[in-house]
Amino acid sequence: MSTTLPPNASIVQLRKQAKDLLAAWKAGASDAIERVRSAHPRGPGASDSVSLVDMQVTLAREHGFQSWAELKRHVELAADDPVVAFIEAACVPLDGGSHAAGALGPANTLLTNHPEIASSGIYTAAALGDAAAVRQSLADDPALATAKGGPRGWDPLTYLCFSHYLRLDAARSDGFIDTARVLIVGGADPNTGFFDDDHLPEPTLESVMYGAAGVANHAGVTRLLLEAGADPNDRETPYHAPEHADSAAMMALVESGKVDAWGMSTMLLRKLDFHDYDGVAWLLQHGADANDTESWGKTALHQAVLRRNALRFVDLLLEHGADPTVVASDGKSAVAVAARMGRADVIEGFAARGFSTELQGIDRFLAAC
Repeated sequence: MSTTLPPNASIVQLRKQAKDLLAAWKAGASDAIERVRSAHPRGPGASDSVSLVDMQVTLAREHGFQSWAELKRHVELAADDPVVAFIEAACVPLDGGSHAAGALGPANTLLTNHPEIASSGIYTAAALGDAAAVRQSLADDPALATAKGGPRGWDPLTYLCFSHYLRLDAARSDGFIDTARVLIVGGADPNTGFFDDDHLPEPTLESVMYGAAGVANHAGVTRLLLEAGADPNDRETPYHAPEHADSAAMMALVESGKVDAWGMSTMLLRKLDFHDYDGVAWLLQHGADANDTESWGKTALHQAVLRRNALRFVDLLLEHGADPTVVASDGKSAVAVAARMGRADVIEGFAARGFSTELQGIDRFLAAC
């Protein structure tokens, strides 16, 4: 169930709706039960022990927000400044969670209720991929191409690359490419971004390349940034770009020839994390080194065994020159790791290709179990 917030939404009204939903749940109303089980994070696991907090979460999820706190903040911002509320709803969350979280519903609702938002300035235009509006803004004031402003203090290209619309609204795809081009021609820095203080394990610069490739998986904007001189080796981009099933942006990165050894190794290991056979094969065919330990101190074979990849992944790596006797930073070979993981099938595959599978100490004991 997806619902739209009315223009005059208030927290008082929403709290009452949550209380009414809780009462209906306790009364056994089928529609209330269906709503909670459809929208609540626990889904069908929601039980009779649900509380008012659970109903608030359910309402938030129905309106396209991850939490009650996020919904509450949105409603308060919308009442105070719809433009600020739109930017916050249209761009990636900054709560320490996934930048790929969030939906278009809240931002679209604000646009419907306050159509003037779309023409409020270069930052909203960038977040919407409105090339004509951005072009006009730069004609009026060329310095806006790099000017930091808006509710997050970002420059226009950063708003563009971290917009939910770039990730989710296919109809605006070409518009985003055109808008990014207008900004870059106007002087925008292809290596700009924002500093994320909540990033773990330590604060980091979130580059526009990471936004376009790692978050949005937008191959067109990714290529444009690369052509403009963007550096994809920021540690975030190679890690997150392989998370997408179609690998469009990842392929654009690799085909640019700009990804370093750490990045190539990271992409290969991440595709193994997701058990993406086609993605692994493509990377191996495009220069990824199966024996590289540049990323995380282990080879692709180590990762395949640790992630319990099917035997065909191991075979694929071996066909591309993987050596199971190469040791990781912890001193263990893929043979030893396979023994510890109980992967007799993997060890047999190594032996069949003529690799030594001799083990020592505890590893020999584990392999015999």
